[in-house]
Amino acid sequence: MSRAITNLIRLSMIAEATAGTTPATPAMQIARATSENFEVLRNFVHSEEFNAVSQVNDQILVNNRAQGGFNFEWSASDPAIELCLTSALWGAWSSDILLAGITPAPLSIETKFEAGATDEYKLLTGMHGNELLLNFNAGAKVDGTMAFIGMTSTFAAAGFTGASYVAAGTRAVDTTGDMTLSSTGLTVDAVTKMTLKATNNDRVHAILGSYNPSAIARGTLDLSGDLEFYM
Repeated sequence: MSRAITNLIRLSMIAEATAGTTPATPAMQIARATSENFEVLRNFVHSEEFNAVSQVNDQILVNNRAQGGFNFEWSASDPAIELCLTSALWGAWSSDILLAGITPAPLSIETKFEAGATDEYKLLTGMHGNELLLNFNAGAKVDGTMAFIGMTSTFAAAGFTGASYVAAGTRAVDTTGDMTLSSTGLTVDAVTKMTLKATNNDRVHAILGSYNPSAIARGTLDLSGDLEFYM
């Protein structure tokens, strides 16, 4: 069975000043990722009219948007991860602390598939962080998942117009052996596993006169997690 060659995929992103609009001549930040599942979502319905041939009538495009995300291995201060964290928590950095807020931080995201003479691309804009999951397992790498909901998406034979590409960060992947844990109100001496999850419950604003959402609205931010430890 043939197998996808992941080193021929490039994932990159940039912050948007206006949701759904990629900056002119964007300097795309290349992201370090282990897999991706971004989707170009074009939803169709078919006509319910009578017909004389017992076949499906015309397929009709009713909306177009984007969703999906990627898996990654955590590397502190990685520029692409920091972009994603800001988008996930709709917040802002204060020194090394990211505070959850209500200000959207949309991204334009590009996935390139090296295909020889003609490369293939997925281009997605207005991508708002919807879910963030971080996994900490004893004796392992720190890894995570980011999921987005977006405003527009398309397949293309070229990347964003005028784009240049900033090299990915080179800091080593972090492991749980480097962690220092502290807590308030709970004393635990031997933690073996921890997960942290943030969910924004984002939703699209569909409007008349457009196939694409006019905005991505945030719902209630849910923070959850699990902790496993020896007694």
